[in-house]
Amino acid sequence: MHEREMHRLPGFRGIGPVKLGSNDPEYTQNDVYGCIIDSLLPLFFDQRLKRGDSIMFKQMEVVGEMAKKSYNQEDNGPRGSKVGNYTFSAVMCWVACDRLAKISQQLEKNDRFEYWASAAKEIKAEILAKAWNSEINSFVSVWGTQSVDSYLLLLSELKFVDANDKQFLGTLARIEKTLIKNRLVCVNPEDTVSLNSATFDYIRALDSVGRKDEARDLFNYIIKNINSNGMFSETIDPETKIHWGNFPQSSASVGLIACAIRLSKTWDNAF
Repeated sequence: MHEREMHRLPGFRGIGPVKLGSNDPEYTQNDVYGCIIDSLLPLFFDQRLKRGDSIMFKQMEVVGEMAKKSYNQEDNGPRGSKVGNYTFSAVMCWVACDRLAKISQQLEKNDRFEYWASAAKEIKAEILAKAWNSEINSFVSVWGTQSVDSYLLLLSELKFVDANDKQFLGTLARIEKTLIKNRLVCVNPEDTVSLNSATFDYIRALDSVGRKDEARDLFNYIIKNINSNGMFSETIDPETKIHWGNFPQSSASVGLIACAIRLSKTWDNAF
């Protein structure tokens, strides 16, 4: 797991360094707790899948306790950046508690529902107080700053705020002002390449606020950059459209599929 540079190799187009290994284990990323629990949610509600049970729920509560403990603690954020109180990390901890409340209600565990619903309410109140910046009319990526990142595009999809909420619309406007380069979305303003999954997140956000024609137009624009195997890299140069970073990238592939599903015609309108 140690990251090291391979100095003998020039790298793609001569832009190194080529690295082996990964230093990811050195990072603290508290968003993972919500990711785990949210991914298991369908097992308790989707009749097509194997049903979740009380044993699984009890195991998930262990993860939920970690989220409840960590939501207002500094971490490295979803991209392994410098340490701070990241809004996305906090929101994903809220997701963990909110989904556990929904599952406990489904399982008719009233005492656990009250416990997790209360935890989710407490976390959400603190996020709304500390992650909102009225000066720029936007949620911020790190508490106490004026910075935004592309992960804030997911606040509506995660059901933290409604898509038509003024705070989400303000955040969307701020992101459009600071993170878009040649129609593609960067994670941070200082980035020189855009993150493909972020652009797909933006497309779904446009669709959720009713800007469906813009969403479809941007989707058609970005898929022109797909390679001959139908794959996307992690990042792409907004100007040259050259693929950069890890390749292929699963989050970009998932974003592509999610947007295609979201923007497709309904069966009623297909024929």
